[in-house]
Amino acid sequence: MRIANLFCVGAQKAGTSTLANILADHRDIFMPAGKEVHYFDNHELFARGHSWYEQQFSDASGERYIADFTPDYLHLDYAPQRLLETCGRDVKLLISLRQPVSRAFSQFHFYRQLGVEPRDDFQAVLAEDILQSDAGRFNSWHDPAHYITRSRYFDGVNAYQQLFGRGNVLVVLFERLIDEESRAAELSRIYDFLDLDPVIPRVVAHSNETATPRNQALVGWLQNSQSIKSAIKAALPRDLYVQWKDTLMRSLHRRRKPLSPEVREDLYELYFKDDVARLKQIVDVDLSVWER
Repeated sequence: MRIANLFCVGAQKAGTSTLANILADHRDIFMPAGKEVHYFDNHELFARGHSWYEQQFSDASGERYIADFTPDYLHLDYAPQRLLETCGRDVKLLISLRQPVSRAFSQFHFYRQLGVEPRDDFQAVLAEDILQSDAGRFNSWHDPAHYITRSRYFDGVNAYQQLFGRGNVLVVLFERLIDEESRAAELSRIYDFLDLDPVIPRVVAHSNETATPRNQALVGWLQNSQSIKSAIKAALPRDLYVQWKDTLMRSLHRRRKPLSPEVREDLYELYFKDDVARLKQIVDVDLSVWER
């Protein structure tokens, strides 16, 4: 039985669900139903061993690539080595990145939406978060949240490049992926990297987009109703399930109030500018879009 040889290791809230839904349409890519396997970041799952990991891809049927799109693999310092020791160096790694303040702001509202973030002042949360960082380790999947650590990309990108070689790592930009004018070119880069014929995606909406719930109790119930979601997912083709889920969630939410350009710029200068400067030295993509 085969295991994953195509990974999207992050970042959280940087378009990994959208990218997974697009690539799942390709006949040469097997995408497991849940997309996120969490084998290399979750100590309990990793302890289950190689055979458990194989079973997560048991429905694969000869596709060239078997995918594991788990965004927590990027910022946890032990994940890259585990991945290397399990899967070897001959794998392809996608890293989807987003403007750091926007990514952290989206994660903050996502955790608010799930009911696991009681604080409501984003700027104050970042000030507290910088004091609590401990190399990306967790008490639970959401505690501590590591809003800043997850948006400082250099260490994670560099670790994967060093272990797997730059030729096996492709950095993708969220901003180019969700923009209609640049999406085709960004997908072309990905298909070239994977040496696959391009396909026109059926799913192009920004999947799993974070917004403010109109009814927190109802949204929380739906988020936690795994049996209902699993049943609907099993009954519908993947693209129809994605469209149904995105349409439903948009009807239950209203768009969140954006950060002002002044606050966004201040937070970027305070927490992320230096990390982005280091990142520019090791990636072959233009990050100037993050500074506009």
